[in-house]
Amino acid sequence: MESIKKLQSPPSADHEIEGLEIADEPLRQIGRALVDTASSLAKVRDAFEVLCRSPHIDFGEAEIAQPLLLTVPQVCDQLGYRKTKVYVLMKRGLLPYIVETKTGHRRVEYRALQQFVKRLRGGRLERKAS
Repeated sequence: MESIKKLQSPPSADHEIEGLEIADEPLRQIGRALVDTASSLAKVRDAFEVLCRSPHIDFGEAEIAQPLLLTVPQVCDQLGYRKTKVYVLMKRGLLPYIVETKTGHRRVEYRALQQFVKRLRGGRLERKAS
């Protein structure tokens, strides 16, 4: 009978959940906080999508996990060049490399690749003295 009385009583500003009374104001605050959070997440998502579409991403001094020595195919992937173009750059001295003694394979230091790209962006490709 007591539950019937609760249902027949006029609605109040408070809500009751399994014997727990909750005032409307905290619910409104939670609702506003959720809306603000959703808006912030949408802004973050939009900014991330723009960043992913950007052709040149400069992370400044931040280090990104990369192997120290890259194979020619890895260099090709990084630059978007074909192998023949990479070998021509190496032959001209524009892209420094080292040769593994055991296998004879060429490797490019990640740092050298970064410097090459910076020179490309600056428009000054000069042959490096070896």
